[in-house]
Amino acid sequence: MVNLLFVVGSTGGHLYPALSILPYCKKLGFNCTILGPKSIKNKLRIEEDKLFLLDDLYLKEFNFPIKLINSIRKTLEIIRDKDVVVSFGSIFSVPPSLVGKFRKKGLIITDQNVLPGRATRILSYFADITIIPFQESISFIPKRTKKIIMLPPIREELINIEKGEENTLLLFGGSLGSRTINNIGIELIKNAGLLDKKIKKIVLITGKNLFDEVVYKIKEQFNKDIQGADKISLDLKNVEFTILKYSTNMACLYKDSLIVISRAGGSTLSELLYLKKRAIVIPYPYALDNHQLINAKVVKKYSNFIDYIEEPIDFGKVLEKIEKLIQMEPEYLNEVSFFNFEVFFEKIMELTGKRDFL
Repeated sequence: MVNLLFVVGSTGGHLYPALSILPYCKKLGFNCTILGPKSIKNKLRIEEDKLFLLDDLYLKEFNFPIKLINSIRKTLEIIRDKDVVVSFGSIFSVPPSLVGKFRKKGLIITDQNVLPGRATRILSYFADITIIPFQESISFIPKRTKKIIMLPPIREELINIEKGEENTLLLFGGSLGSRTINNIGIELIKNAGLLDKKIKKIVLITGKNLFDEVVYKIKEQFNKDIQGADKISLDLKNVEFTILKYSTNMACLYKDSLIVISRAGGSTLSELLYLKKRAIVIPYPYALDNHQLINAKVVKKYSNFIDYIEEPIDFGKVLEKIEKLIQMEPEYLNEVSFFNFEVFFEKIMELTGKRDFL
């Protein structure tokens, strides 16, 4: 039996890649445990004995040293029987990963962004293997660290999905939602008549915290008494418009999408590249080290079907890029290295010395 500890963070980019790997771990008979911050509790459906939650770590909190000591103490107990620690980034992952190295455990770190996060850059000095998404990421990682170039893993439900109607313009802003992308969605409602006739539907996923705000703006704009707890639908100028608070069925939405408008997080870009979906990405301007803009610029080198627009948004440019992408046949411009589960598990076997397990 191979025992793995996945150390995850609170946001989607630091959590969902780990959840994408879990089903394959189970199929191969690996014993996987997740260690994460308490803020992810409602995002997971995992057996209690496979999940450990500790206090979130924020450097600016006055009680950060106390939380850090508690994190280290509890990690020492959790990690005792583990063979390999796999870190998915965020400040939360740093103490458990270093504890793993102190206890002589294998350490694999993975980052979804072209410019690896600060946690990854710190841990790469101690890691046995660092997984990065593109060739352009190599310069940010120490030379002595073994590197593997692979994009973040794709969610199991997205692998080998069939083509759908491909008549939908899909907008979403990541796990927290995006006011900028929501505003683009509202503008599209107002200007639905300007869209290409191939677009029959618009789906906007607002994010849980921004749904009511969007509904209020729609009511004001159209002077309609619309109501819904999680979903609202409108029919406007031959375009069906749906507003969702969140979605648990992204595979269906991706399948039917012709164009996607989203943020430029590494996991989202990996999915768009894998599915060869025409997309306009809006880099989050306040992302640490402006890493989403770097993601967008690099991904444009690898595909002709993903473009980007920086804030502040010119809605006219959005319409222009939508029209341009619709006319384009999606193609890769350079070789893209998608996540290879076989390589991932082979490296774990090398670290554990249990080569005959697979």
